[in-house]
Amino acid sequence: TLPSGVYELDPDGPGDRPPYEAYCELELFGGGWTLVLKSNGNLQTFGWDSPQWQALEPYQPQFPDLDRQEAKLESYAAVPVSEVLIGMESPVGSDPAPLELNWITVPTGGGSLRAVIEPSMYIPTAVGRDTWKGLLKGGSLQPNCNREGFNVMGESGMPQHHRIRIGIIANEQDDCNSPNSRIGIGGAGEGVCNTWNNSTGNFAGCEADNGDVNSIGFGVVLVR
Repeated sequence: TLPSGVYELDPDGPGDRPPYEAYCELELFGGGWTLVLKSNGNLQTFGWDSPQWQALEPYQPQFPDLDRQEAKLESYAAVPVSEVLIGMESPVGSDPAPLELNWITVPTGGGSLRAVIEPSMYIPTAVGRDTWKGLLKGGSLQPNCNREGFNVMGESGMPQHHRIRIGIIANEQDDCNSPNSRIGIGGAGEGVCNTWNNSTGNFAGCEADNGDVNSIGFGVVLVR
C-alpha cells in the first residue's frame, strides 16, 4: 500500500493538461483523497468574497503538501468530486509541527469542487450541526437555522450576517434571516454579536450553545 504524501498527478494522461503535484491522503476514511485547498483564517485569501473561489488558475501551487502554507491546487478545478474531506486546526499552529486536524466528510457531487462553488448557488448537505461542531474543540452555534453545505447564506443577504462557502450557519431566531454564527471555510459576517470577520474557523454569538466564540482555524479540503 502506498503511503500518504505528495504525488504527481496527470488525470488526462496524454491530453493537453500538464501534470501537477498534490498531497494524496491514502488512509483516512478509506483513502483516495486529493488535496485541493488550504486556508488560513488569519488571512482573507479564501474569504467569502475572494476571487479565488471562481478563478481557474491555481494559487501557490508550489505548496502541494499538507502544511500551513495556503494554496489552491490544480485539483480544485480538475478532480471530479462525490465526497469532500474537511480538516481544521484551531488554534492555528506553526510549521514545521504537523497539523493537528479534526476531520469530517461531506457528500456532494460535481465535476470538481470549483464546479460546486463557482456558481455561488446554495448546495445543501445533511451531515448535521454536531458534525460541523466537531471540526473544532468547543464548537459553538446558535440553536436554529442550521443551514449547511456550500455557498451558505441567510435570507437577508446583508453583509453583517454570516455566510460560508463550505460549512454551516445558524441563528438565534427561528429562521435563517439574520444568522450570527458559522463554522467552516470561506466565511464572512460580523455585526451585533461581536463576531469576527475571519475567513476560516468558528465565529458565534447571540445565544450560541457553547457561548461566544471567535476561533480562527486553518482549514484543508480534499476530495474524492
